[in-house]
Amino acid sequence: MTDHPTSAPGLALVLDAGCRSIEQTIDDYLSARGGPAAAAQRLQEAVTALRRHIFAQEELLLPLLRGTTLDGPAHAMSVDHLQLWDTLDRVEAGLAAPTDPEVRRTAARILQAELDRHTTKERPIIFDHVEDVLSPEQQREVAERIEAVEMPPGWVCPDPSRD
Repeated sequence: MTDHPTSAPGLALVLDAGCRSIEQTIDDYLSARGGPAAAAQRLQEAVTALRRHIFAQEELLLPLLRGTTLDGPAHAMSVDHLQLWDTLDRVEAGLAAPTDPEVRRTAARILQAELDRHTTKERPIIFDHVEDVLSPEQQREVAERIEAVEMPPGWVCPDPSRD
């Protein structure tokens, strides 16, 4: 019997796991797991993770999809990312300023709904087909880079209408 090294998770799995983790963190906030202070911390963690996720896709994945059969869907995802980015700005402003907790919860619910709308398109259109478009080497490289990527300070989601 030959030992085979365990292969790294596929790119689609890495992308989807990132989304699911962010969704769970927002759910944790909305259910106030751990009390109000812990819940607010979880919401900030979700905002930070979603910003990093958007950065990783915009800088590492979507450029590789341009000019492929996923070019149109990649553009649509960039439009969604910009909308999510704007919502993240509002959520962070609510976390930074003393405000009515219900205002924060409403912002979190809006973020949750926007993220759900986005991922219900992204999973079947991008995640389920990215491995058909990218070479195994590209997939491996993007998956590895996504796991390690750090968003530079001051980076903002680009406006796809300016492409």
